[in-house]
Amino acid sequence: MERNIHLGIQETWQDINDQFEREPFLVMFTTKEGSFDFILINIHIKPEDAEKEIKLLPEVMKDSITNYEEPDILCIGDWNADGSYFNENTYSEIFPDTNYLCIIANTEDTTIASTSNTYDRIAATLSMQEDWTGLWGVLRFDENPDFKNEGLSATEISDHYPVWTSFYVDRDTD
Repeated sequence: MERNIHLGIQETWQDINDQFEREPFLVMFTTKEGSFDFILINIHIKPEDAEKEIKLLPEVMKDSITNYEEPDILCIGDWNADGSYFNENTYSEIFPDTNYLCIIANTEDTTIASTSNTYDRIAATLSMQEDWTGLWGVLRFDENPDFKNEGLSATEISDHYPVWTSFYVDRDTD
């Protein structure tokens, strides 16, 4: 059943609205141990359309709540949400803290580039507040001594640093 719902949402955004260069992917997760369940939305936003596509994400999240009948929504990905693509000062207007947890702060550098930009983001519905441990970060893998010992360049791995966050699996509040 979840597969059918997933395909239904995907078809809605892709076929009817066609608002995204790369449509968001949605999947429902339930922890094996504990009671935590949530919808994960992953998207890679087209840089030139970042302003328009980021503004649509709250609508995608609300639609997911309706279609999955699950209030816990975690939206992640390369949103190109900074630099010349997006004015990060408007981020809190799109994702106000009265409705969303904006987990990756505007001050974080999520790119390998010499410039400091917060392209990668994690936002969650406010219903996840009590499930969230408050832990999050940007994994600077190129600063790991083992990585340096291998003689690799960060750009050989990715042009972005992975972002992460942590949730309790035993206290789903919805």
